[in-house]
Amino acid sequence: MWSTGPDQILGLLGGPADPEWVRAGIGLVASRMWLILGIEPETARRLTREGVDPEVAIREWWAAGVPLDEVADWLAAGLSPAEALEQRSAGVSVAQARAFAALKGVVPPE
Repeated sequence: MWSTGPDQILGLLGGPADPEWVRAGIGLVASRMWLILGIEPETARRLTREGVDPEVAIREWWAAGVPLDEVADWLAAGLSPAEALEQRSAGVSVAQARAFAALKGVVPPE
């Protein structure tokens, strides 16, 4: 007989969320979705607080045609799927987006 209780569902999804995801306040299913996009727990926490749903994000980035392995860098740079496509069309690389994201919090010396 096939059983679909909570233990079987957790097993299907790979067990409980990893500790770093639990500390970030992200549940199992959401953590797996964020991982599809290459998003780390702290970034996922920030995006979740900003109202970004990982399932919607996957659909939007996929529909836009942005490779999923680039999504984390474009999101870190603060770009939407449409903006990322525009930047890619203009020749901006994902490495440049990654560098921009790293510089976003840097305050120039006075």
